[in-house]
Amino acid sequence: MLVADLKFSTQHFPKKDEKVFADSFNLIPGGPATNAAIAIQQLGGKAQLLSTSGSCSLSDAILKMISDTGVDTEKILHVDEALNISAVFSEASGERRVISYRQKVDYDAPKHLEEPAAILVDGHQPKASLELLKRFPNATSVLDAGSVHEGTELLYDKVNWLVSSKKYALAKTSQNNPQDALQSLAEIHPKVVITCGGDGLFYSINGNSGYVPAIQINCIDSNGAGDVFHGAFTYALTTQSDPVDCLNYANSVAAKSCEHHDIIDSIKDHP
Repeated sequence: MLVADLKFSTQHFPKKDEKVFADSFNLIPGGPATNAAIAIQQLGGKAQLLSTSGSCSLSDAILKMISDTGVDTEKILHVDEALNISAVFSEASGERRVISYRQKVDYDAPKHLEEPAAILVDGHQPKASLELLKRFPNATSVLDAGSVHEGTELLYDKVNWLVSSKKYALAKTSQNNPQDALQSLAEIHPKVVITCGGDGLFYSINGNSGYVPAIQINCIDSNGAGDVFHGAFTYALTTQSDPVDCLNYANSVAAKSCEHHDIIDSIKDHP
């Protein structure tokens, strides 16, 4: 389901029983798949978004915003459900807090699709994701594993790349730090990436492990940076031969996105 992000920027998060006033407010598309698709499109790729959308005027407005970026939304399925909503609060330091209202609506993979160079899945539509991975075995496949749930458990060993958040990695392996978690994940998957936000990322590629440090920036808004990373990494895998170069590229794009309040503005001029 598509997501509408209600973004509030404020100097600090409200304390208990405190009211604060936002310095700015914006209504933008949100959600991992949408943010990643927009990133791919803005970086010069061709992205098609497979998801569901509500049938209200807000749903139509969000869908138009996505379409205006160039992302192919032809296969979006309209359903008689309310749009998913996230209230995103960003304070001056760039840190964020999110309250989400989400509902699960099943999405069947369309029968007629052009063969893609890459498929990025996040586990929220496991049935459709599994069907697409089976239908297009030659496409480079990436799983955005944000947390351990039914979808990520079904898909983690069926993709070429397991790109995991620190949260997922620690929960999946019962380890206490990303380095040990990487070793454990490398035992069950040949290509693993663990993203740790401001602490950089760790990777293991066919037995060769390494670390990419975070880029020092003036962070204004970190919301969606992880999604941008997944989109940029997936796009880079289709245009570059060295996966470590792809990781560095995605790291740079995601860092730049944190210097802006809007993902579209942050990466549209990225080389």
